[in-house]
Amino acid sequence: MARAVYYPFQHEPGFFYAGSYLGDKKVLGIGASMDYQDDYKAFGADIFLDYPLANKDVITAQFDYTSYDGGDFITAIPKQNVIFAEAAYYFQGLKIAPFVQVNYDNMDNESLNDKHFMQAGLAYYFKGQTLNMKLGIGQFGGDNLENQTQILFRVQAFMF
Repeated sequence: MARAVYYPFQHEPGFFYAGSYLGDKKVLGIGASMDYQDDYKAFGADIFLDYPLANKDVITAQFDYTSYDGGDFITAIPKQNVIFAEAAYYFQGLKIAPFVQVNYDNMDNESLNDKHFMQAGLAYYFKGQTLNMKLGIGQFGGDNLENQTQILFRVQAFMF
């Protein structure tokens, strides 16, 4: 397994993107990854942006592409291409961020259903990433699947 990321501004301290820094950092990450285990393979590319504006609001966006093939080693993972993208605009003074997300899962095998998920919502950051909640409404569906509307409510709390 290998991963490489280029950071022209500030870097991320961890292995993966932590999410928005809510104005504390300016991060642009351009990454690529690969994973081989027997005949399982996965390749990925991603871009992450967390950009504070002059008015202290923040634009956060990411795009991820991953190609999976479980081969004979992990048969539960069919050959597929996955695209995920999301964007948010954080209003610093209000501690809220409207967001949108899209996810596409395109299967290589015609007997499996391609899937999609689209969501829009609002996040409220009580204490930054330490305590926040998100409410979104979205639609899940795909080939030969009935579209379903989903309402998602999440609360995130970190205790260290």
